[in-house]
Amino acid sequence: MIMVRGKEEDFGAMDQQRYDEMLSGLELAKIECVCSSRGMKVHGYYERSIHSSEGETKLRVMRLKCPCCGRTHAVLPSVLVPYQQLCVRDQHQMVIAYEKGESPENVCTPEAAFDENNVRSVIRRYKKFWRAKIRQLGEDFHTDLCGLLDLCRMMFSAQFMQIRDAGCVIFT
Repeated sequence: MIMVRGKEEDFGAMDQQRYDEMLSGLELAKIECVCSSRGMKVHGYYERSIHSSEGETKLRVMRLKCPCCGRTHAVLPSVLVPYQQLCVRDQHQMVIAYEKGESPENVCTPEAAFDENNVRSVIRRYKKFWRAKIRQLGEDFHTDLCGLLDLCRMMFSAQFMQIRDAGCVIFT
């Protein structure tokens, strides 16, 4: 998994045009595999649905293949959580509401592509996999999302709310 992070992370809605612009700025020769080799090649694409507070969108996601170890990597923008359809910004808002004692379902709006069941699932994953980690670090959820994501990447080599270990590589 290759997470692409810009200089200034923008957590707005991701669409195909923004994704393609992000890809056009990548230098594939500089991206390093988890095996430490470089020179990955485009291996193909797959379609992925993203559900956000703005609605649902589909992305054609690029996959790269390492010529050394043969491992394939999806190239994802940092606004997404690997193996999940809900973007990190919306999951963060749900968790903030939960931690404040508010109803996390309040983040569900008529245009949102998720419902109360999705919110409850996010809160269950948060409590099971992330709450203790974040509290151990003394992190306050009222800080900015960029700081939280940087902390999670640095301490856990994972995106916030990522529950599956996928050998995530951060590329800026």
